Amino acid sequence: MKKISLLLLLGICLNSFLSAQTKIDSLLLVLKKPLSDQHQVDISNLLADKFLARNLDTSRYFANKANKLAIKIGYTDGIIKSVQSLSYLYLNKSLFDSAIILSNNAVALSKKGNRNSLLGSSYNLKARIFEFQNHVDSAEQYFNLAIEFANKEPDKFILASIYNNYANLLLDKSDYDKSLEYYLKALTFFQEIGEQGKTATVISNIGNIYSFKKQYNLALEQFNEALTINSKLSNFSAMAKDYSNLGVTYRNLKEYDKSIENQQKALAINIRLGNKAEQIKCLYNLGVASDSKNEYNNALKYYQESIDLSKKIGFEIGVLYNTFGMGFTYSKLNDKILAEIHFKEALQLSQQFQLPEARLNCFQELYRLNKRFGNYNESLSFYEKYQMLKDSMFTTEKERVVADLQTKYETEKKETIISGLKHKEEVNRLTLRIGILVLALFLVVLVFFIFYYQKRKIIYRQKITIQKQELDNMKMLADAHKQELTSKALMLAKSEDIILQFKGELEQVLPKVDSSAIGEIKAILKRVQWNENGKEQWKEFITRFDELNNGFLGKLSELHPELSPVELRLCAMLRLQLSTKELAELTNRSIRTIENTRTNIRKKMNLDPSKNLTTYLLNI
Repeated sequence: MKKISLLLLLGICLNSFLSAQTKIDSLLLVLKKPLSDQHQVDISNLLADKFLARNLDTSRYFANKANKLAIKIGYTDGIIKSVQSLSYLYLNKSLFDSAIILSNNAVALSKKGNRNSLLGSSYNLKARIFEFQNHVDSAEQYFNLAIEFANKEPDKFILASIYNNYANLLLDKSDYDKSLEYYLKALTFFQEIGEQGKTATVISNIGNIYSFKKQYNLALEQFNEALTINSKLSNFSAMAKDYSNLGVTYRNLKEYDKSIENQQKALAINIRLGNKAEQIKCLYNLGVASDSKNEYNNALKYYQESIDLSKKIGFEIGVLYNTFGMGFTYSKLNDKILAEIHFKEALQLSQQFQLPEARLNCFQELYRLNKRFGNYNESLSFYEKYQMLKDSMFTTEKERVVADLQTKYETEKKETIISGLKHKEEVNRLTLRIGILVLALFLVVLVFFIFYYQKRKIIYRQKITIQKQELDNMKMLADAHKQELTSKALMLAKSEDIILQFKGELEQVLPKVDSSAIGEIKAILKRVQWNENGKEQWKEFITRFDELNNGFLGKLSELHPELSPVELRLCAMLRLQLSTKELAELTNRSIRTIENTRTNIRKKMNLDPSKNLTTYLLNI
């Protein structure tokens, strides 16, 4: 029976794969036809997006192709979309530093081109990168920026994507009502424009809300509906998430066999896609389900695989939760030594990453473990730490204590009034009690605000550090580009100098050689004459320069068509912020000649004497 089910599933996936492949094939066929450069960029960007969930290497190929051609023709929208695709590609591989650098480039290009909708989608991308790294406040900040700019230049697809991603963040914060509000906005837009894949994603996300509300049967309906749509579209990445969601929901319903079956399907797809972050989640869920089913050896195996993969990609949060899971399983196996080792390791990681809830769970399990094995002193120590942390977090227990104090105060006040106490001493005692209670409440509030202020201070420092790193990375990239182009120009200038010297020496020797060799030497001189300008090498330099400077020379030629090739070349070197002396050395000309050429360039540009030529070129 199982074999028949697997064969049916394989048939469904194969049919949907062929259907989606047909769409990709049609785009590939269009790309082979005679197209304008801009159309080629658009098709390549579409293919990069289509392959993102199927084959990351192919996605990278088309994103790079679109990027190079868009830079060559100065197609701003094409450049931005290709940079976004490359950033998403690195995000899928959990290469967060590369992803954030590219997202910053997309933001800068969108601002420069005054493209509000693309600026919105670029901020959305940046918010998702911070969300993946668990920087929730930064993520929410960029989501709000994304919504603000996307609404200035409405694009239903971009707006719906931002709404959906922001709703995901709100769901993680347990703000279910606001999350559902944004999911419904996204769902309406995606259905209006016929985006079935995105519609499935939102339906799956609504299923997560039902799951968090413990309405598991409703959640199963949503996840199965999303899986049906994604299977038809052959969206394997989304299918993996649907299977994983089904696995978690079945585990909550205590149907552990179904839970494990769905998680294994999700894991198999993510291994095929090379999505390591999702593999870690699947392995963790398999560990929890196996532990719940009392298959402890399987649980430990899955947890360990998830830890190894988390360490491999530097995902320390994955190490934390899987280590805690192993401690929990060893505790159920009554292996106190290994259980305590893993709980303490998880405790250390939770302190390192400032995750108070994880610390609380570690303290709780450590005091339970030691109590069960009769280590009462250690158990009491962990229990006290557990209670102190619980109180500092202002949890339900603290609220209950405050509520009890308030109830006691109200009861005592009523009894005092009813009994008709007339003595001033008793009235003073009552006043004192009120004062103590108010003071206690004030101290509790004060502690809460001190804790909140310290947390905000830490978050602010993290933001400053991240921004500084971003600026440093951008400066390093700019310096590397300048050094590369300067080295290239120096190499070409030296090559020209050597060729000219060689030609001069041949011309001096020519009268002295035998008449029979004169013809050969003149032929060599002709070849030197043909090559001495280094046309191909300078052409390669100009192409590379334009790639790194957003088509600068093309734009400069359009603005000032009267500039000669030599003057254009000098403008390129001026944009590298080289001094007059450096330019003279590079071009094998005198400083006076360089200054005269700069004067001629300013005249052809009709540049105001008060304006700096280099500054003008940098602003193009």
